[in-house]
Amino acid sequence: MKTITSIFLSFIACLSTIAQIDHSQDLYKTLKTNDSLLFDVGFNNCDMQQFENLVLNETADLYRYFDATSQAEFLYECVEETLEKIIPEEVNYLRKYDEFKQFIDEEFEMPDKLVASLCRYLEQNGGALSQKRRQMEFSALSDQEVVAIENEYQMIFEIES
Repeated sequence: MKTITSIFLSFIACLSTIAQIDHSQDLYKTLKTNDSLLFDVGFNNCDMQQFENLVLNETADLYRYFDATSQAEFLYECVEETLEKIIPEEVNYLRKYDEFKQFIDEEFEMPDKLVASLCRYLEQNGGALSQKRRQMEFSALSDQEVVAIENEYQMIFEIES
């Protein structure tokens, strides 16, 4: 049964390969020659032992080291983008965040968690604190303090108002 399955799979693989290439190409001619040899050995001469040797021999070397060029190129592009774009942008953001946090720490008494929320709200709203946030989390701040915070944020994060 194993022999018949191997022969059938080899035959199907040959047919599908031939269907995908032009009959005038050298590759087609080479494949047809190799297929003809297998067909002559296995079927015309009924020499199944020789056919099994061709089909069932050690073939691991044929596929063990696949071509991973496209995967390696993709990985290189990802690493390159990370090193040249993402990390510098993140470092720049962290530097600006630290500068903004230092300003808040020097001018206002505010817990770190609230400073992080303030920064996030300002970032989401283009450097301005919404009325809802002013009334809820930051009701202790006066209008002048909110304007000062917004101006400092916009200056540090280079947002044009």
